[in-house]
Amino acid sequence: MSIVGVGTPFWDFVIRVMDDYLKAKGFEKGTMREVSHEVFVTLLKDFANPFTPSPGGSCLNTLKVLQALGNPCKVAGVVGTDEIAKFLRQELVQRGIETHLEEIKGETGQLLCYVTPDGERTMRNFFGVAHSMAQLEVEPSFFDGARLLHMDGYTFLYPGLCERVMQIAKSKGLIISFDLAVLSAPQMEEKELERLRHLLKEYVDIVFANEVEASKFTGKEDPNSACLQIQTYCPHAIVTMGEEGGWVADKQGIEHYSAVSVKDVVDTTGAGDLLVAGVLHRFLEGKSLLDGADLGTKLAAEVIQMTGADLPPQKVREILLQNNL
Repeated sequence: MSIVGVGTPFWDFVIRVMDDYLKAKGFEKGTMREVSHEVFVTLLKDFANPFTPSPGGSCLNTLKVLQALGNPCKVAGVVGTDEIAKFLRQELVQRGIETHLEEIKGETGQLLCYVTPDGERTMRNFFGVAHSMAQLEVEPSFFDGARLLHMDGYTFLYPGLCERVMQIAKSKGLIISFDLAVLSAPQMEEKELERLRHLLKEYVDIVFANEVEASKFTGKEDPNSACLQIQTYCPHAIVTMGEEGGWVADKQGIEHYSAVSVKDVVDTTGAGDLLVAGVLHRFLEGKSLLDGADLGTKLAAEVIQMTGADLPPQKVREILLQNNL
């Protein structure tokens, strides 16, 4: 086993809509809001047969690509006792991902992502049992044979979960990667920043952030300076800036990487998660962060030219082959 992931599994629905639809619903474009199960079901009824749902959530988006790149993966999280949990398990098994998904009475988390013609996303989440992630029990044996643990940044919101899981992983000698996406969560409070900094210093080897998250974490508006400061908390830091590329930093210094130019952006969902997959794949091969960003940007460029974050495994392998040439 190469990689284990801990994150909140979601059943993702992605649908292309016009701006007028969002206005009619009273949805502010680009927002993410939590809704009740009743409201979520009602929203789905607006569309007769709009999409093919897929297993999602930040951690799973990354693991699906890592598995397709040839890294055996295993995921831990919580699901409900509904039919969606069965579908989600089946999909992951078909992709070769081993699952440790605890069942909690209730509904599995679901996400509805509206994509407008400009590629911007507006999301409505029904979290369901995802709010019970703090109850997740991960035994030390879960990490047997693994080299790396990747944790979804949102797991930081569940008291004690990150510390508990990372402590076990570190005692087993695993590399630990983590993203700072939690800083985009509306429930993330300023007072929690110090706990987050301690988490990075104590356990994390590789941290990912976009430029907004990096600024919130460090107080620095310049992504270059923010990346350098984040690297003082853990050995390897990556700050992404979308079409402007990003920065990678380690003890040897900091370097800029360029994004792959894309003519028509359809949907930016999952771009960051796929870049993470590229970086981690190359890192486990002993390559540099810059090499990893090179592969990651190619994967991200491909996924933003389609609807949704579910890049087909065959396409992932084609990109890997081209990148290796």
